[in-house]
Amino acid sequence: VHLGVGEVCARQRRFQDALDQAQRSLELFRQAGQPGGQASALTNLGWIHTVLGHHRRALTSCGEALALFRQLGDRHGQAATLDSLGHAHHRLGDHHTSITCYQQAIDVYEDIGALYHYSDVCVHLGDTYRATGRLERARRMWHKALDILEGLGHPDADRVRTKLQSEGNLSRDGRPRVMLRRVAKWSTSDPRGAVMRKQGSPRGSDRCRCSSFAVASRLLV
Repeated sequence: VHLGVGEVCARQRRFQDALDQAQRSLELFRQAGQPGGQASALTNLGWIHTVLGHHRRALTSCGEALALFRQLGDRHGQAATLDSLGHAHHRLGDHHTSITCYQQAIDVYEDIGALYHYSDVCVHLGDTYRATGRLERARRMWHKALDILEGLGHPDADRVRTKLQSEGNLSRDGRPRVMLRRVAKWSTSDPRGAVMRKQGSPRGSDRCRCSSFAVASRLLV
């Protein structure tokens, strides 16, 4: 319940309330001895810390979450947490570590077929490349994300297209000057990019909630 309330608070930009809800959910999951819930709460807590500018606290929370997700074998949770770690490191100016985290997240999302989330991290990696002055690599990542989002018919394509247009890297008809081969091998993601476990899995909803929470909050920053 507290995780869901935290999501609503974040969408309403009530980040302190979202932080309180995430902390309360973590306490309850710890009392109940539910490591999957603890990991999801820690990832949400870490992301809110980053939104509030508490980047080192975010690294601590996300580091604990990542260890739990690895113990559980929850790869989607690992990728979502690596994405948040990449963002925190980027904000701290540690671009090398940020790039490493994003690349690891991309590798996992590609492997499990989470197409939307894969494209989302491509955008973040492109942003970090731009911050380091590697504009060509940044554009290639944004192009990759745009190609995937257009293939999904996802509205986030407009956001990436605007980013590329601001960099002068789209033609007048709105298409990338250099087209990347469309990724078509994945079929396990729904249009929103949530990769669900097989029916009956006790952790499937927590895993998707964790990742969608981070994506929704990131769009507000």
